[in-house]
Amino acid sequence: MKMLGLLAVLALLWVSPATADEAPKTVASVYPSICAGALRDALLSDLEDGVIAECEDIKVTVKDIKDETAKSPEYTREQVRKYPVHVLEQTVIKRLIAKEARDWTKKNGKSAAGDAAASAHVSSQVLEISVTDAEAREFYAEHANMFGGASFEQIKDLVINVVRDEKTSDAQDRFKHLVGKRHAIRVSSSWMRPQGEKWSQNPVEKARLSGRPTLVVFSVIGCCDRMRPVVEIVRGKYADTLNVVFVNISEEEVLSSIYGVSAIPVEIFYDANGREVFRYRRAMSVKDVVEKFKELGVALGTGGSSE
Repeated sequence: MKMLGLLAVLALLWVSPATADEAPKTVASVYPSICAGALRDALLSDLEDGVIAECEDIKVTVKDIKDETAKSPEYTREQVRKYPVHVLEQTVIKRLIAKEARDWTKKNGKSAAGDAAASAHVSSQVLEISVTDAEAREFYAEHANMFGGASFEQIKDLVINVVRDEKTSDAQDRFKHLVGKRHAIRVSSSWMRPQGEKWSQNPVEKARLSGRPTLVVFSVIGCCDRMRPVVEIVRGKYADTLNVVFVNISEEEVLSSIYGVSAIPVEIFYDANGREVFRYRRAMSVKDVVEKFKELGVALGTGGSSE
């Protein structure tokens, strides 16, 4: 009996490593930045032909992605075609939120349906947002030109409402994206593989995976452009030690959305291992950028020399 017990233990020890290796992987563990929300926790799985995602009674097919792409606005359609994972994620979010909304309306005796029910459901999950005086003043200082020269005190209530709307929208987006933690989603591993290969060639990923620290700035070129000059100075001064990427969201709206950018400017700092270590959603000066990298333990040097 003792020998049989020992053999059983040895058998378990032998099987365990293989079992661990074969454990299902999530989309985010294999393709860290290819999506911003609901699909991050989805399990990469073998699905039936033509199906690229499924969850409970919901299935998303290759045809669904083609149909949704065709519905996208013409000015973003070419961008959407480049990143079908974005279309998949938005489709999954929309269908799961609709499912939750149907359950919510039934449970709470609501009469809304369709998009109205989905909107009401999402709004019900976000607590009332408060705005501090400091937050309002910071927003005013960053966007003073949009208020026609009025002083902060003159339009304080308006500024507070604008900031509250922005924070509420952010909170609602977070709730939608977290639908992947509320439902067990599976995504076709064979479909994701070529998507990951294409994704790795976009300018942000190429910089992030280069082995050097990287600064990515999402902004626009034009009247609201406060970061482009900063980008050019930092890129020129620290070209030997730092990657600097400028993404014009007016031309890369979909790409920006995938990286979780909904308002500009946004600066994302990556370490040499490609990990996001800091994100800031306001304009930064050259000094701010350099000091933040130093704070993160990255010595940029001067003109390529070490500090």
